[in-house]
Amino acid sequence: MKRTHQGILLSGFPTCSQFLSYALAASVAGCLALRATAQEDKLEISADAVPTNTVVATVPVSAGPQFVIINSQDTFVYVVNSNNTVSAINTATNKVIGTWSAGATPLGLAVTPDGTQLYVTSSTAAGAVTILNASTGAVIKTIAVDGNPGFLQISPDGGSAFVPSDLTGTVTVIDTASQTIKTKISIGINADSVAFTPSGNFAYVTDPRGKEVAVIDTATLTVSHVLRIHAATGYVAVNPAGTQDVFVLDGADAAGIPQQITVIKGDKVIKTLTIRDAHIGFFAITPNGKYAYVPDTYHGGAPYNYVRLLNTTTYKDVGKMIQIGNKPLGVAIAHNGAYAYVTNYQDNTVSVIKISPAQ
Repeated sequence: MKRTHQGILLSGFPTCSQFLSYALAASVAGCLALRATAQEDKLEISADAVPTNTVVATVPVSAGPQFVIINSQDTFVYVVNSNNTVSAINTATNKVIGTWSAGATPLGLAVTPDGTQLYVTSSTAAGAVTILNASTGAVIKTIAVDGNPGFLQISPDGGSAFVPSDLTGTVTVIDTASQTIKTKISIGINADSVAFTPSGNFAYVTDPRGKEVAVIDTATLTVSHVLRIHAATGYVAVNPAGTQDVFVLDGADAAGIPQQITVIKGDKVIKTLTIRDAHIGFFAITPNGKYAYVPDTYHGGAPYNYVRLLNTTTYKDVGKMIQIGNKPLGVAIAHNGAYAYVTNYQDNTVSVIKISPAQ
């Protein structure tokens, strides 16, 4: 399976990196909407008490902000921009401290647990991971990996970076101490996104064209088992509260936008939610595991500017929609649960949402 250098699939099922290309080329962004099929739980407004969410700052960044992460210390937020740069935001001042070159077609971001190094994937056929000093943006090293690397992750202990490559269906494991490649793990036809369990014992890797999620045993660096999904898989996130819940964005409509959420617990698929009306972006789950903050990017055929909350136990929308900037794509939540950071692709900004009480 092949892609153009922008990440668009020439054939087969779309990946989340392909989705970002659609966002750039057609101003159609988003990965999900949150309503269930008739045979599944219907997502409705819940009466549960939810936190108050207030936009307290809007931070200008570079052109077309997309994916976003925050370091473990909650001191810096990092944003991938569509002009091949990464912006770093100081969370104490909500000011950009630097906008750094990040290689060709940057896509995925991960920061080491000690907050010193930033890993950035270049999603091109000649794949690479660029390691930056997380304070200054200086390039420390560039490591060649398999083509079209996607959403990488660094293990909770900080020892390894797992880099999925869509072109070859492999995961390149980088030793972060020596900054050298330890091994490559074949997981299927494609490999698009990685998420670790909080313990670090397992890594979930999506295989879009194979319609699968591979589960890697991180002790043996082998695939322990494979979960078959009904549709093309994309971005994956694990509940950080240790509930064993894994949320996978999957499915594709005629326009190539993912349309479903598959919920996995351990090694079993327990729920499938079918999308209606809206497309949403890369969500994030609160540290206590109770809520997912979900950017609603494209609704009813028109751009949108809201973040909604999903109760991760009932799978219901809860509380009030949070109005932010235009075409939100990604969310990162502080590890103290007090703030959420949302990229607004059309406005070239990041919205800062205060969560009260902290989650």
